Amino acid sequence: MTRRARCIVLIAGLLIGGATIATGMAAEGPAAAHADLSCGIGFDRATRSLQGVGKEFAADCGIVYCLARVVDAPVPTTVTFVWYRDGRTMARVELPVRSRDYRTWTSKNIMPAWTGAWEVKVLDPQGLVLGTSSFTITAESPDDHAD
Repeated sequence: MTRRARCIVLIAGLLIGGATIATGMAAEGPAAAHADLSCGIGFDRATRSLQGVGKEFAADCGIVYCLARVVDAPVPTTVTFVWYRDGRTMARVELPVRSRDYRTWTSKNIMPAWTGAWEVKVLDPQGLVLGTSSFTITAESPDDHAD
C-alpha cells in the first residue's frame, strides 16, 4: 500500500471512529427527563391504574385524575403538576420522584361550572415542562353525543 493510500485509510478510520465515538457519547450522555400523562375520572389505588381515561369529561364528573410516568429525572427530585382552565392556573401540586422510572398522580375537584379547555403540565424543579395532557370539561355528558 502506498503512503498516500495509508494516509487515506488512517484519515477515514479516524473520521469513522470519531463519528462512532461522538455517537456513543451522545447515546451514553444523560437522557432528557420527560413525563407521559393521562387523565381520567377514576383511580384505582390498589393497582395504581387510571379509570375512565379520555379527553372529554362531563361537568358533573366531580374529580379528574392525572397520572404521570416520569422517566429519566435525576433522583431524588420533585415535579409540579400545574392544572390550567382556559389558560388560568387553577392548582399547583408538588410531588416527589423517587426513581428514574416513577409513576405519580394528582387529582383536581371539578366544580360543575368549570367547563372549558383544561391542561395539566408536569414541571421539573427548574420549571421546564416534562409533559402535558389536555382535556375538555363539557356541560353535557360525552355519552349524550352518541345518537
